[in-house]
Amino acid sequence: VLYYSNIHSKLLLAVLSIGFPIALFYIFGRIFLVRLPEGIIPVSRLLPQLPLVVTF
Repeated sequence: VLYYSNIHSKLLLAVLSIGFPIALFYIFGRIFLVRLPEGIIPVSRLLPQLPLVVTF
């Protein structure tokens, strides 16, 4: 998908392919507290926790 966005650098393609889903995971899973489904390999257990405190 990113290849058709006129990104031809393989390094930039790899960084965006890994970084963008991780950023979305932190935004929706940790900040907005949306329960996300786990994939075949649960990568979320390997990611560090953000030091956020959410109080209501």
